[in-house]
Amino acid sequence: MLFEKIQVKSNDDNKVFKLKDRYRKEWYTINQKLYFAGNTLDQHILLLDKFMPGYVLDYNFTKNGFLIDYKILPGIPLELCNYQAIKEDVINICIEHLKTTWPYAHYDWSKSNILVDHDSVHLIDWDNIQDYSKDFTLESMINRLIKKIGAEVD
Repeated sequence: MLFEKIQVKSNDDNKVFKLKDRYRKEWYTINQKLYFAGNTLDQHILLLDKFMPGYVLDYNFTKNGFLIDYKILPGIPLELCNYQAIKEDVINICIEHLKTTWPYAHYDWSKSNILVDHDSVHLIDWDNIQDYSKDFTLESMINRLIKKIGAEVD
């Protein structure tokens, strides 16, 4: 490969690499439905294209798994932002975003999956996007978001 791979995150099932112009996440299994809330890779890509147009640059199947290339989004992880006011603003932005995607939701609102770039917020790691209306109400999703980020909201 012409790009330099810099491993960012790894576990037994997948690895994330930062390439020259994108992030690449590689899964080492043929069972796609384990990772995309029961969806196939193709179904997952359709959801991402709907809610995050332009975020997926490429995807493909490999001999023993599959991969997705993602656009590099600007910002720093929320976990590196120490000010409570920033966290409250981020929660409010995420709630507004959730209202536009409901009943679909990002759901994995860890502080490392929320990038803050001045007045913009970007969500990354969309592996868990799905229709949560069967199990959750919008209110319970908002409460989960607030608890996960750890801020008070008016």
